[in-house]
Amino acid sequence: MAKKRVSELDGCELDYWVAMAMGESFRIEEGGGIFVLDDEDIDPATMLVAEYEYKPSAEWYFSGPIIEDYGITLICSGDGNWSAMSQNGMPAMMTASTPLIAAMRTFVAMRFGQFVDRESILH
Repeated sequence: MAKKRVSELDGCELDYWVAMAMGESFRIEEGGGIFVLDDEDIDPATMLVAEYEYKPSAEWYFSGPIIEDYGITLICSGDGNWSAMSQNGMPAMMTASTPLIAAMRTFVAMRFGQFVDRESILH
């Protein structure tokens, strides 16, 4: 099976792998976008499960608790790039142009290692 480096993940691909690492129930929107299903929020009129767009690589609301819970440290370098690292679980360190991308890459690497299955990504 073909592999992809975690250090190359971003956008929907990265969000997909974060959702997988968190064990979330989700669906993939056609054309991209990860929507997490909230089993605890059911509309009584329709009996449909609520869902929300999940973007931990772009929104602190989702990534903040992960960064805190998994002890991920963020460092800004002088060239504008960010590094994230953690010693919890499997040690990992990743870099990116934003703190959230670096942190979420680190989180995915902590859970799955330096590579993920390419075939599993949004197909």
